Amino acid sequence: MLNALTILWCAHAALALIFVAPMVWLARLRVRWSWWEALAFLMPFSAWASLMLGDWVKRPKSMGNLGEFWLVSIAIVVAFAIRVLLGGRSDGVGARVILLATATAAAAGVYLMTPMWPE
Repeated sequence: MLNALTILWCAHAALALIFVAPMVWLARLRVRWSWWEALAFLMPFSAWASLMLGDWVKRPKSMGNLGEFWLVSIAIVVAFAIRVLLGGRSDGVGARVILLATATAAAAGVYLMTPMWPE
């Protein structure tokens, strides 16, 4: 199971990184990036995977729902885009925390709002 999650995380991170890397590169003079903002690639996926595999929330899910990870990747891209747009005005810790909280909340929302997909 750990190998499958690692492969899913790599696919999820690569999909998001394709769009996030150019944003970070082009906004590097406008936005001050911190190393811990890279947690935006790990925290949302961890939240989604723990909801998917755990028994905390009882929702019928199937193996087809493993395809939800691309929705989590889109949430990360949107969160980074918001960070770039707000970056010039607010370079404080608040904008960085909002980036992580938004992406993680969106991942939990993906799990909670997506119905069971066919396998």
